[in-house]
Amino acid sequence: MRAVEANGAGAVKLYLLNHDTAKSNGLSGEAFDAAAAEAKRQKLRALVHVESAADFRRAVRAGVAGIVHTPYAQPSTALPAANYLLTAADAAAARAAGVVVPTLNPPLATLDGEKLAAVRDVQRRNLLLLRDAGVPLALGADSQSSDMHDELTPLRGFTLFDGAAVLRMATAHGARLT
Repeated sequence: MRAVEANGAGAVKLYLLNHDTAKSNGLSGEAFDAAAAEAKRQKLRALVHVESAADFRRAVRAGVAGIVHTPYAQPSTALPAANYLLTAADAAAARAAGVVVPTLNPPLATLDGEKLAAVRDVQRRNLLLLRDAGVPLALGADSQSSDMHDELTPLRGFTLFDGAAVLRMATAHGARLT
């Protein structure tokens, strides 16, 4: 963290990848907690890539600046759908924690059929909870092969947000995150 801050960065990206399972290949829970605390000490905004609902909860508890997307199933580490479902309590806690960027396209671009439908069902449910809790959502992607525009079509397909809300997600909320 000191090197990141010394290089003039204002933020650091941390990875929680099913941290509480044997399929994890990101930071352990303890390493993440230490890294998030150090980021705060260095006055860096911690942005966290999450995969599972447990990752999401841990990031929110750590008081990070942003969560890079809603939980979703990476095809290589897919767990039962329950591992990705947020609760109303999760959404309420996230409301106080900051912006969540719903990067939807990584699983949508690599899945089809029943697997795609299952991931979309989880994402739609999670987005509904976050929206209803008042969590400011932003558009964006954490994939090198996509951008905010790749988020628009699937997000509009969920029919959870009107045009004005999507515009806020693409502009004001994205600016707030960055």
